[in-house]
Amino acid sequence: MSAAHAPNSAAHLAIKSMVLPDGNNDLLAIMKILGGNFEYPPDEDSWSDMVLTFREDVRILQTSSFEKTDMNTPFSCDITYFSGSDDKIFDTKGWQELTSGDTSFYELPGGHLYLLKPSNESFLIKHITRTIENANQ
Repeated sequence: MSAAHAPNSAAHLAIKSMVLPDGNNDLLAIMKILGGNFEYPPDEDSWSDMVLTFREDVRILQTSSFEKTDMNTPFSCDITYFSGSDDKIFDTKGWQELTSGDTSFYELPGGHLYLLKPSNESFLIKHITRTIENANQ
């Protein structure tokens, strides 16, 4: 998981009822509120891609369904959560309530788009590769 509220959090539920504006400038204001601190892409194509991705992310969040009862732990798998050190603080601990498996949290240098930093990309590739290689042991 990367820089996201747990689906059982109040913040996640608020996103489900959010109405996104049609214009990109108004959308930019909402992205700042929801996404915390991040650098905007320097060129128009990257900006357009980011806006499209953001709109689709919100659409998925708004159309997905999740319900956790007090007596149920929906997952048994391990959950690994990554976030940027300068990013908005998300409800990360909510993820622990959703699994009987282990949870681990990693904070990498950068804001909401920390994944784009080459050193972070390298760390993530190594971590994911090691996790996959050790999955059946």
